[in-house]
Amino acid sequence: MPTRMLNYIDLLPKEILTENILIRLPVKYLGQCKCVSKPWNSLISDPYFVKTHLITTRTCNDDSDNNPKIILIPKRYPGFDECVLYSYSLDNNGMRIGSRLNFDCADTWSRVWGSCDGFVLAQNGTWTSMYLLNPTTLESKQLPVLPSLRSKDIRNGCMFGFGYDSGSDDYAVVAISYRRFSSSIKVARVYVYMLRKGYWDKIGLSPYDYTCCVPGGVGISVGGCLHWLAKNVNDSSWLISAFSLAKKEFSQVPSPYVLGSSRLRPSSLGVTKGCLCLINWVHVILISEVWVMKDYGVVDSWVKFSMDIYKTYPLLPLHLQQRNLVEMDCGRSCVVVVTDEEEAKSDNCDKVIISQSRLEPGITYVKSLVSSKNEDAHQKDKRGRRSKTIK
Repeated sequence: MPTRMLNYIDLLPKEILTENILIRLPVKYLGQCKCVSKPWNSLISDPYFVKTHLITTRTCNDDSDNNPKIILIPKRYPGFDECVLYSYSLDNNGMRIGSRLNFDCADTWSRVWGSCDGFVLAQNGTWTSMYLLNPTTLESKQLPVLPSLRSKDIRNGCMFGFGYDSGSDDYAVVAISYRRFSSSIKVARVYVYMLRKGYWDKIGLSPYDYTCCVPGGVGISVGGCLHWLAKNVNDSSWLISAFSLAKKEFSQVPSPYVLGSSRLRPSSLGVTKGCLCLINWVHVILISEVWVMKDYGVVDSWVKFSMDIYKTYPLLPLHLQQRNLVEMDCGRSCVVVVTDEEEAKSDNCDKVIISQSRLEPGITYVKSLVSSKNEDAHQKDKRGRRSKTIK
């Protein structure tokens, strides 16, 4: 940029520069603006600006760059060690553009476990290798090994969830390491990793049984809690467990009455427009029933609609806030975009083929400049302060 032009820009009041110009730019342009000058780089990297920009983009639906992106992993086949992450963009017309994500770590990705504010929690190989990623900036941070996985004892499995705790203004990873000792003795140990603390806290045991659940269930973040399908330890009935990120304790969310029906097979949980949803695979009539909890915690607010798009494969939900529901059929390597409940009952849903190979369950994320480095540096400087450059 010419020196004279740069000088004119520097003459702009910082309030106008931030509130009227930079805060309205898409993330990809902000990345370019960071190269203009050191003051701009410092301003755009400021955690308060990053957070404010994220909130602003959530309310802007007129730019395709602000639409959520889908992050997926092709299934690994014998003899192929490399397993890479791909990001796909869906615009308002249902188009898709795929790109490979090249992080500074081995391409042995095996699972994505959640997303929040542009962060993505992903598993690289085994459960002992977990990363927080930003697919937009390609920044990565490896988490310490979960304490329960350091021993050589064989456990049934481990589940993770990722969310934001507004009380502590921090990001949290919750791990449930479960094991079946016998038909009557089942243990699920709970650990929490707070990004600013940088280590795992052992919370205790979960009161619910996860050993009979769908392997690798992803924790769904709604209302400050992470949710999993689980079973009652006394009567083995299905339930929805909720772990409060603020209180660090479990509770049970009121479920739709059909959750205990023998004709239903709970497939997974999801979130649509901020509402918790449950997807059941009705194996008797080969359709997927989608239940949405319109008013969190109110049992009578569950509403249902059915989808019979694919007769043979249960569907897994993706988190896409701008549309009413998005589902992914892992068996046929495509994404189903549902824009309203009437569409879901017909064959008019957008079916977007994004890969010729089978896919691991994916998740959506939004573009942002959030950085684990900023969170680490901000530990002593609370984000609640008022920025000198932003009102």
